[in-house]
Amino acid sequence: MQDSFLEVKNLTIRFGGLVAVNDVSFGVEKGSVKAVIGPNGAGKTTVFNLLSGVYRPTSGQIKFKGKNIDRLAQHKVARLGLCRTFQNVQLFKNMSVLENAMVGCHNCFKSEFMSSIFRTPLMRREEKAIRDAAMSKLETVGLDKIADMRADSLPFGKQKALEIARALASNPDLLLLDEPAAGLNSAETIEIGGIIANLKKQGITILLVEHDMGLVMNISDEVVVLDYGKKISEGTPREVQNDPEVVAAYLGQDLEQNR
Repeated sequence: MQDSFLEVKNLTIRFGGLVAVNDVSFGVEKGSVKAVIGPNGAGKTTVFNLLSGVYRPTSGQIKFKGKNIDRLAQHKVARLGLCRTFQNVQLFKNMSVLENAMVGCHNCFKSEFMSSIFRTPLMRREEKAIRDAAMSKLETVGLDKIADMRADSLPFGKQKALEIARALASNPDLLLLDEPAAGLNSAETIEIGGIIANLKKQGITILLVEHDMGLVMNISDEVVVLDYGKKISEGTPREVQNDPEVVAAYLGQDLEQNR
């Protein structure tokens, strides 16, 4: 784990008397797709909140690209190139698809306040560059042809894809996807899986939390399994499928169905 792009070491967080994440360690290699799985209450989203700066750990260490990030605020973590989506879609639904994607480019702005007021040539060039970058991300997730539609008019699967596009617009080095297939039907889940596979081909490192075991086993290079805040298994999808502790604990039926 020493050479991992993301290193999580002995991560623990307590909320009063509750230990939500207990001494969890794992690494994510650059260019890989890694999944964190487990039942409700296992601590998966709490781990994401720790990685992205929403929470600060009680103890343990998080290193990203060799830098300690476990005490950084969310915006500082994002500026280092770690970006996330959320379980519940959080779009600006009264804005267009393109405008939502452009919001993700906020870190690209360099123009000062007066430039934005007087519409200087620099400001106009930046606006065009941001629009072009946002359109490129929409094309990546297959939404470029409907860029002018309102976000709230999209089917739920397309809204999920738009949230991924908005996260991509910040040009992340590590993308955290929090249950990207939650609430999707089978066809939509296949589409999201295709988007994730395409992002991997582009060299984007991905860490995801997901309940859909078919999706996890198809797209992941490695899997971390949590139960009651503790890591009980880690390895390739096949290794996790065959781990007696995992099967006995809670995933036996789902895993057997996706062999």
